[in-house]
Amino acid sequence: MAETKVEEMPVELDMNDRDPNELNEHVKNSWPELFGEPEGVYSFERIWMCSYKTYFYTKLWCYKIISAICAVPAAFCWGVYFACMSFMYIWYLTPCVKAYLVQLNFASNLFQVFLKSFCNPLWESCALIFSKFGAGGGGGDSKA
Repeated sequence: MAETKVEEMPVELDMNDRDPNELNEHVKNSWPELFGEPEGVYSFERIWMCSYKTYFYTKLWCYKIISAICAVPAAFCWGVYFACMSFMYIWYLTPCVKAYLVQLNFASNLFQVFLKSFCNPLWESCALIFSKFGAGGGGGDSKA
């Protein structure tokens, strides 16, 4: 009797590097990438620091709150989506493509029979007709 394999989690999560493949490099939006005061146009230092802290903590906590509310349902939805996509490929698309290739093979064989039966004799007849003209291009005796 065959032994059944228990499904395990495929990847161990690195809690320090959560984007090891750099999938979301385009989402980086740190303070210096967004805001900069050119020389000679500085706001008050306390306003600049307060603005930085407001931006940083607002972004941090909004992301954490939205993640806490939406991450698990979103992960569930994406899990369902990829499960359905896998199901479609395994049980529908791959068999359909294989069936199509079988039909295509039959059509290819039928087309080859057609070419060998009808077109090859035609091309051979044309070749025989044109071979009578000669390779010199003159078509007859050319005596100098």
